Amino acid sequence: MGELSYHMPVLLNPLINAVFNCPDPINSPLRKLFERIKYKNFMLIVPPNEILLHYRDPEKGLTLKELCYEFEFVASHIILDTDNSSNNLQVKGKNSNETLDNRYKSLNNNQLLIKNNNIIPLDFNNSTQKKKYKIIDIKILPNFNEYLSGSEKYTIIYTDYPFSNSWLPKIEIESFYISKKESNNIKAAQITNHKSPLSQDLAQKTKSSFRHIINIHKEWNNIFDSYIIDFKNKQLNLTSLPIYFREIVDKAYQKMKFEEIFLSFHNDLYNLIFEYLESSFYNSIWDHIDRNMIDNQFLHTEMMDFLSIDQLELELYNQNFQKFNLVNVIKVERCVKDATDQFKKIIDSKSHSEKCQILIDALQKLTSYDDVHYEPLMVDADTLMNLFLLVICRSKVPFLRNHLYYLQNFSTDENNVKFGLLGYGISTFEATLCYLKDFQAGEKFNKQVLNCIRNKELISKISSEADHSTFQVKLYKDCFKFRNEMGESILALCIKHKKNETLFEILLNFEDMFPLEDILDDEDIEGTTLLMKALKVENEVGAKLIVDVLQSSCSEDELIKYFNRTDNNQRIAAHYITNQIDVLKRIGLFFNWKIKDDKGYTPLTTICRTYDQECYEQMIETAFFEAQKWYENRNQKLNFKDHNDSKENTLLHILKCDIQVLLKYDNININAHNLKYITPLMTYVKYNRVSNIQEIIRDERLILGKYQKHTFLDCYDFVKNTIIFEDLGVRSVRNSMFNLFSAYSLRVENSNWVLYFTFKDTNQDSYITKSVSLKILFNIIKKYNKLYPLHFIPHKEVLLRLTGIVKNNPNNGIQKLKNRAFLNLISNYFGTLIETDDFDTELFKNPESLTKWIKAGKRKHKKENYYKRMTLDDINMIKSFVQFNINELGKLNRTLAILKKLCTFLALKINDVNESYKLFRNFGALLQQKDISNQMKKIDGLIKPKYFQSIFLILLDQISFLEICTIHMSDNFNDLIKNDIPEWHSVHFILSNLKKQYKRDFSDFDSRNGLNENILSRYTKNKREAAEKRISEEIIENTTLFDKVTAHIWYAHENLAEEFNKFLTFKSRFFKDVILNMIIPSAIATLKDQVLNIENIHNKQFENN
Repeated sequence: MGELSYHMPVLLNPLINAVFNCPDPINSPLRKLFERIKYKNFMLIVPPNEILLHYRDPEKGLTLKELCYEFEFVASHIILDTDNSSNNLQVKGKNSNETLDNRYKSLNNNQLLIKNNNIIPLDFNNSTQKKKYKIIDIKILPNFNEYLSGSEKYTIIYTDYPFSNSWLPKIEIESFYISKKESNNIKAAQITNHKSPLSQDLAQKTKSSFRHIINIHKEWNNIFDSYIIDFKNKQLNLTSLPIYFREIVDKAYQKMKFEEIFLSFHNDLYNLIFEYLESSFYNSIWDHIDRNMIDNQFLHTEMMDFLSIDQLELELYNQNFQKFNLVNVIKVERCVKDATDQFKKIIDSKSHSEKCQILIDALQKLTSYDDVHYEPLMVDADTLMNLFLLVICRSKVPFLRNHLYYLQNFSTDENNVKFGLLGYGISTFEATLCYLKDFQAGEKFNKQVLNCIRNKELISKISSEADHSTFQVKLYKDCFKFRNEMGESILALCIKHKKNETLFEILLNFEDMFPLEDILDDEDIEGTTLLMKALKVENEVGAKLIVDVLQSSCSEDELIKYFNRTDNNQRIAAHYITNQIDVLKRIGLFFNWKIKDDKGYTPLTTICRTYDQECYEQMIETAFFEAQKWYENRNQKLNFKDHNDSKENTLLHILKCDIQVLLKYDNININAHNLKYITPLMTYVKYNRVSNIQEIIRDERLILGKYQKHTFLDCYDFVKNTIIFEDLGVRSVRNSMFNLFSAYSLRVENSNWVLYFTFKDTNQDSYITKSVSLKILFNIIKKYNKLYPLHFIPHKEVLLRLTGIVKNNPNNGIQKLKNRAFLNLISNYFGTLIETDDFDTELFKNPESLTKWIKAGKRKHKKENYYKRMTLDDINMIKSFVQFNINELGKLNRTLAILKKLCTFLALKINDVNESYKLFRNFGALLQQKDISNQMKKIDGLIKPKYFQSIFLILLDQISFLEICTIHMSDNFNDLIKNDIPEWHSVHFILSNLKKQYKRDFSDFDSRNGLNENILSRYTKNKREAAEKRISEEIIENTTLFDKVTAHIWYAHENLAEEFNKFLTFKSRFFKDVILNMIIPSAIATLKDQVLNIENIHNKQFENN
C-alpha cells in the first residue's frame, strides 16, 4: 500500500503533536528520536495542556511548548514498553508485588516506578529523592502516522506535572492575577481567622520542656516527690489547704528561679511550677476537699430529674397567651442541652484552668445560640441562674461544692476568680448553688418535687409498653407543658411511644393548651417536628393524626412551609417516610423533592436507599408518582440530576429493584457514572441485583463499554454469578459484529488466562456462554491457520496479538486497557469465522470434542489429483484476475486508511475542543472581576468529554479489523502473483526448452543395437543414450514440478476466488452490521446522553435566573 503523505491538523497538546503528528520527520528537530523509537512500542507521559502551553523553563529560557521539540525533554517523557509476554500463556508472579509495582526505563535511561497511580523517577537528574507525579488518566492513542511502526496503538499516560526542574507562567496578565496588596490582605485575614492559636502551641511546648527538665534531673525529682508525700500526710482544712499549697509553690519557686537550667523560662517559671504541682497534687487536693466539704449533703439534684423548663421562674411562660411563642422555648432548650453536655465534662477535669474553661463554655452556650432562624436570646442574671440550675439538675454532676471550692481557691492569680468573665462565671455558679440550697429548704422545693413526681408518672404511663386503658389524661393536665432534656413535648412523647389514643384525646379535648401555632412550632432540640417524629418511629397512625389536624386547619402555604421545614440534619419530613404509603399519597404534593440533607440525599434518594421497607416496590412507585406531579405543577420535567448524591450516585445506582420505574423516562441517563466512575450496571453486577441487570440490558440506551477511570474495570470484572455472565453476554453479542460472537472478559484463574465469551447457537436460535483458557484458544487459532492458509481472516495476526497480550502483571491498568482492544479483535475474529460458515460452534459446546478436533490432522486438499491442465493463456487470465483484485483491494485499503485517520482525528479533536473549554474556564476563573469570573465558571456545563469520541474509537477498531483482513487478502494475492506464477513461468520455460531439445536431438533416436555396429558407432550411440536419458529425466522431473506448481496455482486460484467472494460478502455485511447495528445505535445513545446534559444545563440556568 502506498504511503499517505499528508498529516493531521495540529493537535492541542504540543507533546503529543510533536511525537505523533510531525509533517516532516526527516527534517524535524526530533529526527534522531524518531530513528530510535521507529520500531519500538513505547508509552508517552503527557503533562496537562495548561502547563505545556502557558509555562516556560526559566533555566533553559524556553517555553515548555518549545521544549517539546528538544530531544532530552521528550526522551524523558517516553517510557519503553518492554514485552513481558509469556509463551506458555501462564501468569507469573501471582503472589508477588508485581500487581503493585512496575519498573520501566525512559528513553534517556532514567528508571521510573509506576505505583498506586503515581510515577516516581528513581534517578531523575541523578537525584535519589522520590518525587511523585500523579497519573490523571491513561488512554490508548491509535497510530495515525507512517514514520512510527512499533505498534498500532500507543499508551498515553496523563500526569499532573512535567518532568522539568522548574517552570513559571510565560506571561502575567494584570487582570488575571490578584495584586500583592490584596494578596497580603487575604493572607492577613487567613491568619486572623485561623483557629489554631500559635500561643497555645508554644505554651504547651514550654510545659513539656519544663517537665522534661524535672524528669531528667534526679535531685529535682526527689524534691518534688518529698513535697507530694508531705502534702498527703498533712492535716488540712478548707482554709489552710490553698494556703499551704501556695506555700509549697513559693518554696519551689524560690529554689528554682536562680538555677541556670530554669533561667530560660523567665517570667513563666512560677506558673509552670504551679501547674506542675497542681497536676501532681490534684488527687490529694481533691481528697482533702471531699473530707472537709459538708455542704454536698444538702444538694439533692436527683429528686429533680424530671424538672421541666416550664417550672423555672422564666419570662418565657409568664407572658400572656398572645405574646407566648413556643419557638423561644425550643431555642432555650437547645441552649440548655448544649450547656449540659459541656458542663458534664467538669467531672473528668484535673486542673483549675480546665474547670474554668468548661464553666465559661457552658455559660456561654446558655446565652449564645447561633441559629439564623431565631432571634438572639436576651438573658439577664436571674434568667441565667435559673437556666444554669436546670443545667445542674440535668447534668447530674456530683460534688458540685467541691468543684466550686476548687474554682475559687486554686487559680494561679487570685484576682482572676474575682473579676472579669471568669469571676462572673464563678459567681453565677456559687449563686445557683446557694439558691438551690435555700430552695430545697423552702416550701417551693416540695411543690417542685411534687411536680417532678407527677411529670415522672405521666412520662412513665406514656413510655410504658403496657396498655393503659384506664389512663385518664385529664388528671395530668398540669403536666402538659413538660418538655424533657431532649426538648420533646408531651405530644412528641405520645407519638414516640405510639400512644395514639392518648395523642388523639389531647388533640381533641385540650386545644387550648396545644393550639395550632404550638403544634406547628413544636420540635425537639434536633429540629424534629411532630410529623418527623411520627415518621421516624414508623407511627403511621400518629402521622395521620398530625396530618389530619394540619390539613383541616392550615392554609396551603402553611402546609408547604411545615412539611418542608428542615431539622439539624437538613432533612424534611419526606426524608423519613418509610412504608407510610398512605401518608405519602396525602402530602406528597407539598414536599419540595429537591431539598438535600447534609449527606446530599433528597427525599427520593432516601426512600430508594431504605431497602428494608416491607413494600419497597410500591413505595418507590408512589414516591416517583408524587415527585413527578410536584415537578409537573412547576411546568418542569422530573430532573434526575437533582437527586444525585454527594458522590454523584444517581437514583439508578441506588435502586434495589423495580428500575423500570426509572427506565420509562426518556430524560434519564442510564450510563451516568458516579465519582468512582461506576455506572448503575456495574453497581447491579457488583451487588448481584439480577432483576435490575435483566431490566437494564433490555434498554437500547445502555452502553456496555463503560469502564472505571484508572482501574479500567468494566461491568464484566465485577461478575461473580454465572447467570449474570450469561445475561451480559447475550447483550454483548447483540452489540457485536454480525451478532454472533462476543468475547468480553479476560481473567486470571489458577495462574492461567481465561477468556469468557458468548456465541449464538444458530441451530437452536439461542445463546451460550462459555470460557476457554488462552492456551486452548491459541491452539484453536493455530489449527485454523493450518486448515485455512489462504483464508482472508488474518490468523497469524491474531496469534501474534494473542501471544503479546499476556503480561506478567494482569492487574496492571495499562494492560487492562490493552486487553479491551484484544477482546474486540477476538470477537470480530470468531464472529467472522461463524458468519462465513468456517467454524462449527458445536466445538465450543463440548470441550472433549474441541480437544479431539485440535489434535486431529490436517484436512485433505484436492491438489495433485484434482486440477486442470493450464496453458499460458490460462495463467495470464489468472494473473489478470489476481492483479485486478490486488488493485481493488489497494483502493479499499487506501480508503480504510483515510477512514482510520478521520476517526482518529475526530476523536482527538473532540477531546481538544473540551480541553480548550477547560483552559478558557480556568483563565476566566482567575479574573479579578468576580461577576465575570463566576459566569466563566459556568462554562463547565459545556464541558462534556467523550461525546462521540467513544463512537469514533469503536468505529476505528472495526475498520482496523477490516483493514487487516484486506491486507491479508491482498498479501495472499500478491504471494500468488509474485511467487507462484513467476515460478510457473520459469518451470514452463525450462520444460518447453527441454522438450524442444529432445525433439530436435532425439526424434529419430533408436536405442536398438545394430548387427554391423563397430566400436566407434557403439560409443557414439551409448553417448546419445546417456544424453537422451538425462534429458528425459529432466523432462520428467520438471514435468512433475510443473504439475505441482500448476496444481498449487489452480488450488490457490480456486481457493482465493472462493475466499475473495467470501471477503466481498463479508465486506458488504461488515458495513451494514458495523454502521447500522453498532455505530448508529451507539450514536443515538450518545446523542440522547448529550441532549439530557443540555437539558440539565438549561434547567440549572433557568433556576438560577
